[in-house]
Amino acid sequence: MTDVVIVEEDGFSPVNWRIFLLQGLIAVIFGLILMVWAPAVFNLISYFLGALIVIYSISIIIKGAVGVGQGSGKSRALLVILGIIGIIIGLLVLLNIEIMWLTIAVFIAIWAFISGFGDLWLGFTAEKESGWYRVLLIITGIIALAIGFFVILMPLLMDYVFVMVLGAFLFVLGIVSIITGFIVQAKLKG
Repeated sequence: MTDVVIVEEDGFSPVNWRIFLLQGLIAVIFGLILMVWAPAVFNLISYFLGALIVIYSISIIIKGAVGVGQGSGKSRALLVILGIIGIIIGLLVLLNIEIMWLTIAVFIAIWAFISGFGDLWLGFTAEKESGWYRVLLIITGIIALAIGFFVILMPLLMDYVFVMVLGAFLFVLGIVSIITGFIVQAKLKG
């Protein structure tokens, strides 16, 4: 037996239009902040991540020292060693945030290379009937590889570009949300 659901458009009550407006305004504000102060925002994120690494590493040392999980002496010692390594990494990040920038850039480059080679592989090995699908995969693969090479050649610039693109995305998303809010408001009045 199949249940039938009937949706009456007159009975439809969308989310309050003010929520779209508020969401849009917040996105526009954060987008502008990211675009205008990209270096400061990236520094703040790097300091936050460095502090997080240190705090988490301290907790790992404590777990190893007090014997959380009651593992063998070797596993407890390993936890302490890993915690010490984590603290060193976290302090390196806090003392020189360019290390975090370079690390993030390297991960972005690795992702771009994996994605690019994956798309190229799929594009060249897909069924012959795929046509445009294969061409699009090859194009996206080439673009991803180009991004990977760009990030490897200029890693610090890429981090700034990433923050600015994220800011632009939030700005546009905010404008679209604001417009959506006004459209919902007009639909509710009409």
